[in-house]
Amino acid sequence: MDASLTAGSVSVTQSGQSGCIAQLWKIVKVDGKQQSRDLFNKSNYQATPKLITIGTKDATSETLSALKAAITIGDEAKVRSAAAGLKTNAQKKEEEQKEEEKKDDTDKKEDADKSDTNKKEDSSQKDENKKKEDTKKEDSKNRIPRKKQHLQQIHPRKHNRPKKANRK
Repeated sequence: MDASLTAGSVSVTQSGQSGCIAQLWKIVKVDGKQQSRDLFNKSNYQATPKLITIGTKDATSETLSALKAAITIGDEAKVRSAAAGLKTNAQKKEEEQKEEEKKDDTDKKEDADKSDTNKKEDSSQKDENKKKEDTKKEDSKNRIPRKKQHLQQIHPRKHNRPKKANRK
């Protein structure tokens, strides 16, 4: 882990080599039959581990602990995935701000939905009031004035007749 490199950067510092033991034998054969077998040279090659450097600059403590746990396991794939998941403190703050903005947006939407339902209720009440007013106006148009009602009661035939058309 290197705190000077950006968080999540991965580079192979040293490639790994498997160790082995090499032996050189001197085998003497006469007419296809082995006469002698002598160990001439023996070399021992040590294994070298693969070294990977992972940047941890400004990484959060939670992601660092996950990375350390992956390193103790020793599986390169897990270490690389943990390194890819490293978050800096700045990234964490950005995510928190985005979450807060989402909450604010949902709160605003809920408030807007409530006001929309209130507006719908208000508009439905206005529609009902308008219908009542329209029916009152129609009733007043169809209603016979009081004076005419009185005359109809006194002279029912005279005032119930349809008006005559002007004839020339």
